[in-house]
Amino acid sequence: MKKVQITKIKKKNRSKQTRRHVLFAEEFDKNAKYQLKKLSKAITEYEENAGEAGKLLKRISGNSKILIQPRALAPFAKRITSKLNEYGCNSAYMFTIIIGDLLFGIDDLERKSKEIANFRRQVQEWLEGYDYIATVAFDFFNNVKFANSGTCVSPHIHGIFFDEIKKRGKEKISRKIKNDSEENCILRPFEIKEYSRLIDAVHYAFKGPFGGKNYYEIVEGKKGKKVRKRTPLTLKDLITIIQNFKDTPIDAYCFAGGRGISLLQEIRKEMKNA
Repeated sequence: MKKVQITKIKKKNRSKQTRRHVLFAEEFDKNAKYQLKKLSKAITEYEENAGEAGKLLKRISGNSKILIQPRALAPFAKRITSKLNEYGCNSAYMFTIIIGDLLFGIDDLERKSKEIANFRRQVQEWLEGYDYIATVAFDFFNNVKFANSGTCVSPHIHGIFFDEIKKRGKEKISRKIKNDSEENCILRPFEIKEYSRLIDAVHYAFKGPFGGKNYYEIVEGKKGKKVRKRTPLTLKDLITIIQNFKDTPIDAYCFAGGRGISLLQEIRKEMKNA
């Protein structure tokens, strides 16, 4: 009896770890269907022009592999992973760079494109000499609003290093980020997370703007226990995101360094000829 209980506990722990680290890979198709359902509802409720609503519904539910849309995310991640394997990248080190001062309201997303491009160029300088492929990612924080431009948007960088970055290399990059940032800028630590599988790292890094990571609020649960309560994006926010990204190529925010430059060029060439 005791052995059975021990086995159950171990299974439960493994399950939690699996959900935490490989959710985007193992449940990606399910996540895409969930995204489509939410996006469709947002369009139906908030797009008053029937003709435009029809176009948007057709766009998000299509099978295009070159635009940012739910069904394109998994094939794109698989293409990146395949190319990384061809280049001998068997590691799975995903990095994250966040600059806290680069925040704005969702309604200003298009107008902030120049600042986002400058942020990307600055990251390329910080990572000079390394082999990687990366993208500008977007988090939407529904619990934080700007008075005149709505839900808070946090652009940041996710990417994959071809090789393991040693402690000294990580510290060197962190110093560059700190030295180049403004004096009163809010800095988040430069993070590198190791995944057991490359596909999991790629899925998370290139997951797109329609779903995935949202704000989690710590609230009082049963018996006073603290739990994480998900705060999903509103349908109004989703329609704004759709309108901003409806014609955006899936690789539009991607960039690379070192051997990653030729890898990204090959991916784009294959997508163009597909």
